[in-house]
Amino acid sequence: MKLKRVFILFAILLLLVGGGVGLAIWLTLQTPPEYARRVDIPVTVREENLKKVEEKKTQLIKEVETKPEWQFNLSELETNSWLASQEFRDEVAVHLPPEIKDPRVQFKAGELILAFRVTHHDFQGVVMVPLKIVSLTPDEIQIRIEQVTTGLLPFPWDELLEESLSEHHEALPVGVTWNTEEENENGILITVSLDSLAELQWQLDEVRIESGNLHFKGSRSVSTDEKTLPEIFPREQNVPSEAGSSQSEEGSIPGE
Repeated sequence: MKLKRVFILFAILLLLVGGGVGLAIWLTLQTPPEYARRVDIPVTVREENLKKVEEKKTQLIKEVETKPEWQFNLSELETNSWLASQEFRDEVAVHLPPEIKDPRVQFKAGELILAFRVTHHDFQGVVMVPLKIVSLTPDEIQIRIEQVTTGLLPFPWDELLEESLSEHHEALPVGVTWNTEEENENGILITVSLDSLAELQWQLDEVRIESGNLHFKGSRSVSTDEKTLPEIFPREQNVPSEAGSSQSEEGSIPGE
């Protein structure tokens, strides 16, 4: 499995886990202004940050191919610029339910908040899903979802999430299990298998979420030093010109 496909599959998984919640929720009609600012990133700001993402991809490729350890860091603005890019629409969005639109993220200390718009003939609005990393081992990563909000309102989402995960379980690109035994107190614990990384003889050693930034660290077996690993991204890729503009200020998703 190529590294690029691993990256794409994990992006799809994250959005399916978060997005599946919103498809069955009756949403509020109000769009939080903070979310609107994250969606409407000005063209010049978006393109500048997409270039930064491409530079970081190139550096990641070099480290993965030549070093026993690697790291990859993204700012919140860089991530949201990529989520608004044509590459995301072509590589990831096409695999998501069509009702899910314009996903954006917020990085808080120890927490990632995934927000997206849902459009359906029966309901429409913005859903926010807080994700916390509970543990990370060479074999798996555990993520907890404690509460989902629609607009500014919390929603009893646990049964809906379980139904969504059950529906997509066979089609998910990696192994996923979930535990609802303590759902009333602690939410749902989702376990994602990292076997696909082991096949490439490298592992994810650390995922750290800080305010405004997301950090990954990993390593690979010394025995692979002479082996050129598949690329996670194309080596040369022009950043497409993005249409649309709005305010440049980045707001925070409600619930801070």
